[in-house]
Amino acid sequence: MIRFAAGVACLLCVAAHSGAGAPHPRGVGMPVCLEGHPSVRQEYAKSWAVFTGRVLSAREVPPTADDRWLNGTMYTVGVRRVMRGTPPTRLDVFSENSSGRFPMDRGVVYLLFVYHDLGRYAVDNCGNSAPLSQAGAALDTLRLLVGHR
Repeated sequence: MIRFAAGVACLLCVAAHSGAGAPHPRGVGMPVCLEGHPSVRQEYAKSWAVFTGRVLSAREVPPTADDRWLNGTMYTVGVRRVMRGTPPTRLDVFSENSSGRFPMDRGVVYLLFVYHDLGRYAVDNCGNSAPLSQAGAALDTLRLLVGHR
C-alpha cells in the first residue's frame, strides 16, 4: 500500500536498486522520485526549517490510531546551525517506515531540510538532506541563498 501525507510531493518515491554502481549513502537503493529531486533553492523555499544537526537518539514508534502515519522511527536531533526557520534546540524528526523514509544514524551530523505535516516534522528522502560529510554542494548553494536574502 502506498501512503500519502498531505502536502508531501515526494512520498510517492520508491526505492529502486539496479544492482549496479555504488549504494545510496543512506544504505538503501537510490530513490526513484516520480516528481524528481528538488533543487536546493526549491527545497529551501518550501521547508519549515533548514539546519545542521546531530542525531542524539532514535526510538521506534507505532502507527497512529487514525492511520495517518505508518510505524517508523522518531529521531531526536540536536540543532546546530540554522539556515532557515526557528527550530528549537532539539527537534523530533519522524521517518515513516515506507518508501519515503529517511533513515539516520545516531551520532551523525546531517544537513536537514525539514517540513511539518500532519503534526510531525519529517525529511523528504527525495530532497537534499544528507549526512553533513556528503552535503558540500548543497551547503555551498545554501551559503549563497542565505547570504542573498
